[in-house]
Amino acid sequence: MLNHSNVCWAAYALNKTRLLKEEHPVNSLGQQITDRQEFVLSFLPLAHIYMRSLQGVQICDGGALGYIHGSTNTLLADVQELRITAFILVPRIIQKVYDGISTKLERSSFLKQALFKKAYAARLKMFKAELIKIQKQFLTSYNNKTTPKPLQFVNQTRLNYQKTTNLVFNQFPKMLGGRCRIAVTGSAPLSQTHGEFMSICFNLHLIEGFGMTETSAHGTVQRNNTVNYGQIGEGVEGNTKLRIQSVPEMGYNISDEKVLDIGGQQVKTVCPRGELLIKGPSVFQGYYKDEAKTKESFVDGYFTTGDIAEFNPVTKEVKLIDRKRGIVKLSQGEFISINQIEDAISKSRFVEAVFLYANRYHAFTLAVVVPNVQYCTQKGFKSDENLAQSAAAIKMITEDIKKTCKQYQLKSFEIPKVILIENEPWTPENGLLTPALKIKRPACKDKYEQILISIIKKLEKIEGNDVGVFAEQVIKTLEEGSNLSEVESVTSGQSGLR
Repeated sequence: MLNHSNVCWAAYALNKTRLLKEEHPVNSLGQQITDRQEFVLSFLPLAHIYMRSLQGVQICDGGALGYIHGSTNTLLADVQELRITAFILVPRIIQKVYDGISTKLERSSFLKQALFKKAYAARLKMFKAELIKIQKQFLTSYNNKTTPKPLQFVNQTRLNYQKTTNLVFNQFPKMLGGRCRIAVTGSAPLSQTHGEFMSICFNLHLIEGFGMTETSAHGTVQRNNTVNYGQIGEGVEGNTKLRIQSVPEMGYNISDEKVLDIGGQQVKTVCPRGELLIKGPSVFQGYYKDEAKTKESFVDGYFTTGDIAEFNPVTKEVKLIDRKRGIVKLSQGEFISINQIEDAISKSRFVEAVFLYANRYHAFTLAVVVPNVQYCTQKGFKSDENLAQSAAAIKMITEDIKKTCKQYQLKSFEIPKVILIENEPWTPENGLLTPALKIKRPACKDKYEQILISIIKKLEKIEGNDVGVFAEQVIKTLEEGSNLSEVESVTSGQSGLR
């Protein structure tokens, strides 16, 4: 239950403490102007708490708010039409932009590819140098036992990259309407690669934040001098308090030590790890007609988020590393984090969306993957090909996923043994994604569990790790689909929603 005060505070606090006016704004002709009205586009339903909070911020600021006219497939066209000044988005959209540009680049001439890589490398070098400079400033404050001053983020001056790189990148800002200077993302982890790509190509300041429905979409946000993607920053303002509580059964404790790389220097320090708790004026009153759930969701007035966080005492920022409610125990006794594995799988260029399946009755995992058709076509598959029935496609995508997961240091029992391909995209309309483009795990479980269990039972009878053989068993199971109604259904033990 959120009251009027919760929602109003979230909008007011974000607007007054963080959203400062742009310094030295110019119009479309490059002429200096006194002030600029903020233009933001929403792709979320009006009832979504993120959308409600965003409306409040814009009203407080006298800004303009636009709404997409169709689905997220037309998002960039709407962005260009509105000529936004700030881009509110989620990591999945950033990944789509990254994949789209990368695919187009790979199809271009050798000369264009070489020019892009050279210009990007030059900008990335400057970007990294800025990061090291900022980190050294944090380290100095840490060594002197002083607290870095909280800095606002929207007035961030964009980097003055070498003019020669503009020959390559001057068209990119026009894709967002030509005047977007900042992007704010949340709802899921953002990879450093995708964050850097978005910042460098479009020369905007990209920051991450964290909030939940229970906190009125309010919570944390990165500082303006942060370019460490994957971190969610600090409390938005002084009235929002954060706490980390040990979760010893998962191996997370507030006394955990870690060696940090800060500006090229190794620093060994205590980095508290555990469940993130939050307290403040934006936190909800409780769950409607559910006193028991409300009571168990609060500790000393702090709301227990269910997210496992790590605090960096040097940068004073928080990073989400796990989900307390997203843990499954496999049959051999090993615990896995569903969310961490899905995050790693989603980094594969072949993957548009993924649902990982595991339960306590079996020793390995499987994944359902909606493929990136454009990338699959680039790799030799026909655009109208039934990839779900293609053993070659299953083998190629599974092997790429395994390679990607190993790069993210996942253990062998965490990596899916094979995948099931879903040709039909998941959307909010067909009930498999939320409006914020997150997987609806219960809906995916209901749709795919029977066939996944059937595949698992076949694979358990096979010795070795030949992905080609596994792919053939997936095809065979699909061909036997008429008998799937006889497959016994079991619970996955997965209670957390992402």
